[in-house]
Amino acid sequence: MHQKRGKTEFSRILDLRELPLSGLTINLEATVDECDLLCQTYRLVRIESLSAKIRVKHERIKNYSEGIRVHGKVNAQVTETCVISLEKFSHYIEDEFTIDFVEASELHDDDDVVVEVLSDDLPEPLLTHEIDVGDLVSQHLALVLDPYPRRPGVAWEGHTDSEKDFSPEEGSDKPFAILRNFNRTT
Repeated sequence: MHQKRGKTEFSRILDLRELPLSGLTINLEATVDECDLLCQTYRLVRIESLSAKIRVKHERIKNYSEGIRVHGKVNAQVTETCVISLEKFSHYIEDEFTIDFVEASELHDDDDVVVEVLSDDLPEPLLTHEIDVGDLVSQHLALVLDPYPRRPGVAWEGHTDSEKDFSPEEGSDKPFAILRNFNRTT
C-alpha cells in the first residue's frame, strides 16, 4: 500500500495484486494537512482526528464469483457549526461500513433485463487492480456527517422533531388540512 496525493484529500492506495489470500488489516490515520483539506471539502470547522481500521479480504460475493470485501471502522473527532445557534461544537463519530467489489465485467450481463438499481446489496465495479481505501474512509465520513448539524440540546424555537408536527389534525389551520375534508362534486 502506498500514499497517492492529488486524486483525493485522503488517499491510501491498496494494490490488490499484493493482497494476501488471508486478507489484510490496515490502520489509517489522516495527517494534519489531510484533515485540513477534508475540512474545506466538507465545510467543517475542524477535524481534530480521523482514523480507521480497514479489513480487506478475498470473499465470495452474493450472486457473483469471488470479489473483494472492504470492512472499515471509522473514528473521527470533528468540530462543526450549529445551524441554529451558529455556535461551534465538537463531537465524536464512530461508525462502520462494508463495501463489496467485483470485476466490472461481472456486473454487465447483456441477458439481464431487470436491474436492481435501488438495491443496497449491489457491489461496486472493480475497474483496476487498485482500491483507494483512504478515499472510502473519507466518503463514509461524508455520509455520516449531519448536513444540518445541531449542537446537542439546541432546538429551533417552537419546533420539535415529533411526527405529530407533520400530520394535520381535524380542524387544524395547517396549510393543506382543509384538503382532507374536501369532497369532489363532479
